[in-house]
Amino acid sequence: MTVQDLVDAVEAFAPPSFAESWDRVGLHVGRLGAPLDGPVMLAIDLTEGVLDEAIEAGAGAIVAYHPPIWTPIDRLTDDSAKGRILLRAVEAGIAIYSPHTALDAAPGGVTDWLCEGICGGTLQGDCRALVSHTGKARVKVVTFVPHEA
Repeated sequence: MTVQDLVDAVEAFAPPSFAESWDRVGLHVGRLGAPLDGPVMLAIDLTEGVLDEAIEAGAGAIVAYHPPIWTPIDRLTDDSAKGRILLRAVEAGIAIYSPHTALDAAPGGVTDWLCEGICGGTLQGDCRALVSHTGKARVKVVTFVPHEA
């Protein structure tokens, strides 16, 4: 398995075309043709602690929901947490991928998962999506709480 295989697998479920135009989805660190040695770790945010755990586990990649590179980087040094994380990931050969809003909009993704948790697995009755999430359409979830609650 290669980094490209991981990217293809994530993007088959959450294509970058589903992401908001302002988002930074995709491969942030890594070579597409590199072998993916070790497990793939999942995280909401790529912190130094998460990276420590990934290195200890011998991970080949981290899929971090939030993009670790958001604003342009004008220097890559160990003077900041972001710099330390990125440098150490490169040194350890760990690829970093972020699906962010593409995963939010994907069928069966974060938005659907939240609907299931809030609405008990159904979008019927008083809990329904007002707009279907095809492509880049947005979804609004509405639920009503009884006065007795």
